[in-house]
Amino acid sequence: MKPRIAIVGPGRVGQSIGKILCDAGYPVSAVVGRDISSTRAGADFIGAELMATTHVERCCAAEVILLTVSDDALGTVIEAMTQVDLSPGTLLVHCSGLHTTRIFVPLEPEANNLVTLSLHPLQTFASPVAGSTSLPGSYCSLQGADVAIERGYTIVEDLGCRGFVIDAAHKTRYHAAACMVSNYVTTLMDAASELCADIPGAEDVFPAAFKPLLEAAVLNSTEVGTQQALTGPIVRGDCGTLAIHVHEIQRSCPDLFPLYRVLAHQTLDLALKSGRLEHDCATQMRNTLDLT
Repeated sequence: MKPRIAIVGPGRVGQSIGKILCDAGYPVSAVVGRDISSTRAGADFIGAELMATTHVERCCAAEVILLTVSDDALGTVIEAMTQVDLSPGTLLVHCSGLHTTRIFVPLEPEANNLVTLSLHPLQTFASPVAGSTSLPGSYCSLQGADVAIERGYTIVEDLGCRGFVIDAAHKTRYHAAACMVSNYVTTLMDAASELCADIPGAEDVFPAAFKPLLEAAVLNSTEVGTQQALTGPIVRGDCGTLAIHVHEIQRSCPDLFPLYRVLAHQTLDLALKSGRLEHDCATQMRNTLDLT
């Protein structure tokens, strides 16, 4: 028998995780949100439409409580939970990539025999449907005491994911890296689409046309490593091509040039590490980027 779960914060992450666990046989004893209408909609998606509530006290019957609220809201929610009569042995799980289990301190876990865990899915949740579809097969970081990690691995397995343990001291750096991969790739695609926005015939093509290119770049990077996967004019040492790019971006979309320059400098570092770019050529490219 799977443990009873409660979900506090039925947004995109909460609905995605909740639906997978509900489908895996976890009884849902409460779905807690601030607005009853949206909470009912979230509970319905999860498969626990009768469990919607705005009262956090309803979590007391759960053996596992999932806090799937935003990073900034997590402390406030935990403070509210100090008024809940939690049973000894209750597993409290937050899904923040930034925070550690220390954020549970107001609940006095040791004195009250509560188990605390940080379980962060390395996945993006554009919608509950997209999230519940893409989450299986993803990695989840786990941080907490050994007993929490052990229980966390069971949840990760039931989500269809792969878990790994991360030390509390490294969570901030890890979360920044995750944001770079997820959020900034989206920003990069938006910027690239803006660069092509007024090209005749391309209005309805981007960003969709970048998808196969991006997928291949990701696949190559994970299969052969970033140094060998790198392609393009910088690693080839095409100084003239870079100069033409710089001129055109400054002419047509000058607001995008600072982003292009920062990415080009980072790519030059990667190309040098790969051993496929000569230092003299790299210096010439840096001068082109910085003297404009």
